[in-house]
This record gives sequence, C-alpha cells and structure tokens, in this order.
Amino acid sequence: MKGTLEQDVKKLGFPSMHIIQPSLLHGDRPEERTGEEVSYKVLSFLNRLGLLQKYRPISGREVAQAMVQAAVAATPGVHVYTLDELFLLAETDQA
Repeated sequence: MKGTLEQDVKKLGFPSMHIIQPSLLHGDRPEERTGEEVSYKVLSFLNRLGLLQKYRPISGREVAQAMVQAAVAATPGVHVYTLDELFLLAETDQA
C-alpha cells in the first residue's frame, strides 16, 4: 500500500518531494503500544549484536529533525530517505 501511495504522490509533479521511510519509531506516546515496545526491546538487543541494523529503531524526534532538514533544503526532484539517510539527515547542523 505504501509503495502504491508513493508512486501516486510522485505523479502529482511537485517541484520538490521528500519521502521518509523510517523503521520502527520509538519515543513517548500517550497510549500504550505493547507490541511496539516489545519490538523495540528485541530490535535494540539484536542491534547491539550487530544484527538487523536495517531495522533499528529511530526516535520520532530524529525523524522530525530529518524532515525539517529536508524541507529547509527544498532540493528539486523526488528524494526518498531510507533509515540510514534519516539518521544522517537528522544529524545535519543548521549553522
């Protein structure tokens, strides 16, 4: 479904489009999400062992920082940010 939506949005022809593809989001939420909390703990453990790095959790704050950086850059064209790219973009200094 996400892939289909991405393809349809790309057809809209915006001069600059940034598609964000995070992994498991973690952070404080008003509701309890037991499945996500278990997934976070399991993935965090596996990541410390060097496994499943492609699916390591990312905080909502880091995703938001990456989104702001992408929006500020407003680079023309369609840009798809995978997890590793989101971590790098979130670290980009505005100064």
